Formats: sequence, C-alpha cells, structure tokens
Amino acid sequence: MRERLGNRLPKFSEEDNELLRNTMDFVGLNQYTARFIAHATDGPEKVSFYKDQEIEIIAQWERGDMIGEKV
Repeated sequence: MRERLGNRLPKFSEEDNELLRNTMDFVGLNQYTARFIAHATDGPEKVSFYKDQEIEIIAQWERGDMIGEKV
C-alpha cells in the first residue's frame, strides 16, 4: 500500500501506533449495489479512491443498459 500510495498515506508515530493497537475487535459492512467491480491497472497518473484500490466500477452492460434499477 505504501508503495502504491506513497506520501498520500498518513504517517503515525510509535505513540499513535500504541494508542491504536488492539482497539478494534470486529468491523462488519453490508453493501448492496447494482454494479460490477473489475480489476483496473491504470498507471499512477490517475489518482482516485478507486484507482488506489486498482478497481473499476461498471454500472452498465456493454450495450449501454444500466445493470440494475436506479436507486
């Protein structure tokens, strides 16, 4: 992650690390959407939340119809 995002990631001191260590037991997330996610390997010149994760969001079929109903 540091290699991909470089100085855009925050830097934590050892004191910060100790304060945060073992403070979370479980994180759960449910998300429902009518989109597909695909792996994207665009170069680092395209900076965004999704490009950082190397994903592309696809909301339409190839013929142009929306994948799901508009919400």
